[in-house]
Amino acid sequence: MEEIYNDYEAKSLSPLAVIFDINGGLTMIPFVKEYAMTLKKDGMKLAAVSSSTKKEMDADLKKAGIDFFDVKISGENMPPKPAPDMLRQAAKALYVPVFNIVAIEDTEVGVQAALNAGMVPVGYRSPFSPGEKLGKADRIMNTFENAKARSIRLAFAHGRYLPMQ
Repeated sequence: MEEIYNDYEAKSLSPLAVIFDINGGLTMIPFVKEYAMTLKKDGMKLAAVSSSTKKEMDADLKKAGIDFFDVKISGENMPPKPAPDMLRQAAKALYVPVFNIVAIEDTEVGVQAALNAGMVPVGYRSPFSPGEKLGKADRIMNTFENAKARSIRLAFAHGRYLPMQ
């Protein structure tokens, strides 16, 4: 975390950011686009990460009509999760410290990667990855329908992170 965050305070004082792992068909899940737009309107920075190639990732986002992420990180040349490299690279690009970031993950290794990165893991029970053990996540979402930005802020209300604003 050392040099990755040295210039954070000079660049940004954004209180929260959300990272979406778009592997496994997340862009095809109902209401993901609407939820991401709600977070964006609430002032949160957004990043998309994927272990697929940048070309594949851009095609998935374009197909879903999601073009408003502040940062897109392809992990094609990075170690696989649960290594935190991809998530930390997103934090660095967002200029937000890891402890102010929620990572929405639909796999056990994704949740572990978020923990390894020092982020708040929020599990999502995806129909594309059934049976995943998400128990280490701070919260678990079953749907994005009617989800509010407040649900992300609640992930910080556990006490280890920022108080709800």
